[in-house]
Amino acid sequence: MPNYWKCSEENCEDSIIYAYKGLCRSCTTYELGEPKKAVHRVKVNQDGSKHHQHSHTARSQPITRREKMEMDKQYANDRKMSTKMRKVRQIMREEGIDMNHVCDDSCNHSEDLKDMIEIGESVHVHDENCNHEEE
Repeated sequence: MPNYWKCSEENCEDSIIYAYKGLCRSCTTYELGEPKKAVHRVKVNQDGSKHHQHSHTARSQPITRREKMEMDKQYANDRKMSTKMRKVRQIMREEGIDMNHVCDDSCNHSEDLKDMIEIGESVHVHDENCNHEEE
């Protein structure tokens, strides 16, 4: 992306946007061919509006090998789950089962599908209404 430069003085006669930094020729005062009071151009956008520096956020430290291995393991687990879900959906399509179907005891699906679908174990949560003691 090219840079654009313009004089920042309020009463500057030069309104041209330049492709190089340099000094403003109309605002800089010279004495014997040398700049006495130098007025530098400032960076602007292509349309002449004030340029705002975008801050880049970077990690404070580079990633370690251990962190990389953990990220790769998590990525592999995510992909395995995606592959498993894809296979379940494929079997459900082949058997003509609706994708929003919720399985219960009355379902008679193929063994392939039953092996793919894992049923979670219900866990009791203790609260103030429990009538038994915690172990």
